[in-house]
Amino acid sequence: MKEITLTNPFEGHGHLRRLATLMLEVIEYTIRQFSGMIVMPNVAVKELNLPHIIDLKKLLDYRKELIGVLRGLGQKSNFMPCFTYYLSPQLTVHDLLFAWENNLITGVKSYPEGATTGSDMGLGSFNEVTKILEVMEKHGIPLLIHGETPKWKGDVVEDLKREPLFFNEEA
Repeated sequence: MKEITLTNPFEGHGHLRRLATLMLEVIEYTIRQFSGMIVMPNVAVKELNLPHIIDLKKLLDYRKELIGVLRGLGQKSNFMPCFTYYLSPQLTVHDLLFAWENNLITGVKSYPEGATTGSDMGLGSFNEVTKILEVMEKHGIPLLIHGETPKWKGDVVEDLKREPLFFNEEA
């Protein structure tokens, strides 16, 4: 075999930043290449007062914005954006379950604090969101983990060493 053709690829980790120009630059290429995407929730733009996706109102606003952009490009139904919540202490059980039961989300994304772009609200510890994690487990809601360790024993870890440390860290 010399060639493999993927006829319906799916992007499992995509960023569609909330600035219309950035979103448009990325989405046009994305919809040409992929059938759908798990859309990351770390989309805040502080200068424009646009938040991360941490509650139902923010999720619905972002969903409306993105679907509007897709329709503006003539996109009907073949590209499927799969939305996620940003795991934070502000996420409520009510908002989580409503979005899950109404097929508005496909999971919840966890970021360590300071690990990557838009991780300013990331977790220092999973103890901050125990109730949410328990509800996710009970209802089979996927937890999507950003696998980096930005700090180790009080020291900042170099960017290229963060992922390997995450996967080798002893619990």
